[in-house]
Amino acid sequence: MVDEAISLKVVELFEKSATPERYPIRVEHIRGFEGFGCDIVSVASEETKRLVEEGHILNIADVLRFIEVKGRSNRTGLIELTDNQLSAAETFKDRYFLYRVFRDPGDLAHYELAVLSNPSESKAMKVIRTTQFDLSAGSGADWFQIIEEISDE
Repeated sequence: MVDEAISLKVVELFEKSATPERYPIRVEHIRGFEGFGCDIVSVASEETKRLVEEGHILNIADVLRFIEVKGRSNRTGLIELTDNQLSAAETFKDRYFLYRVFRDPGDLAHYELAVLSNPSESKAMKVIRTTQFDLSAGSGADWFQIIEEISDE
């Protein structure tokens, strides 16, 4: 896997080099109800970016791209989206993008970027069902104490 910080920098450089230029803002730290379901949002003006970074509220209408970033050291393989990310992709449709950063293990200065628009409606989407269980107190699971020393051998 490619380091997350490096992947985010690659995406920021890509956004800044677009024509017309887009201004990326990292939002991966925003979680829960206020979260965007992505790592970066890109806006059309430097002024909007500056205001958001100074603490002003971001108007969703100002966002050109909602970008989920995935870094990998190979070009193939599936990429997972969380329920929150998939929900955001379904909500923002053509403004939601999945960016896959590839770093060539043979040439660490070589990066490639795959960009997929509207992943929730893409033929690239494969649904694999997984089910998770929380066996904490109140779940109905029976818990037992093992009072015996167990060796690593």
